[in-house]
Amino acid sequence: MFLSSSPPRACGACCRLLLTSSTSGLCQTCVEDCTEVAHDHGSRVNALFAYEGSLKAPLARLKYSREFGVARLFADLLAPRIAALARGRSVVIVPVPMSPTRRLSRGCNHTELIAQWLPLAQLGATLLPRGVLTRAHRPAQVGLSRAQRLRNTSGAFSLRARAQASLRGETVLVLDDVISTGATLQGCFEALSRTGADEFQGLALLRRVA
Repeated sequence: MFLSSSPPRACGACCRLLLTSSTSGLCQTCVEDCTEVAHDHGSRVNALFAYEGSLKAPLARLKYSREFGVARLFADLLAPRIAALARGRSVVIVPVPMSPTRRLSRGCNHTELIAQWLPLAQLGATLLPRGVLTRAHRPAQVGLSRAQRLRNTSGAFSLRARAQASLRGETVLVLDDVISTGATLQGCFEALSRTGADEFQGLALLRRVA
């Protein structure tokens, strides 16, 4: 079981007091409001839950209202799936980067913050340092079609040359908050493809389901 050292005393989604112990950090009502997304073993891009229900609001608070403590909840939810994907191998976790402009406007890269709350030692994982994979500033993806998203992320990500050798032979897990078309993760995969890593996987907390 992967949990932070001091579990939250209130539900991480609705903020109601947790009257019983919770391994997820959510109250029973919010757990029942989450729709799990089945893991697709034939795809290298997966997510935990559908983009609906009780997790949308806390994610919005983390991204737009600077409620940074919410990141711990998402790390606790993601950790068991990361362990299952790793299958006992060491993994390099790569949070999807933000452009400096967007990071400044939001106060932090929320995906990076979630990754920092992960129990890395228990997972046998390491975190790719900030600034190794970079992102050029582009218009926000919200409201764009699949074709527009692919064009918007094409060439947006770049990897510093000094990091390429360090990822050779590694299993790389790119971490994102929401998957819509998968264009963002695909852009990261393209930038990382020259490193000689053995395997790339993408994992997000939520997935938009048509």
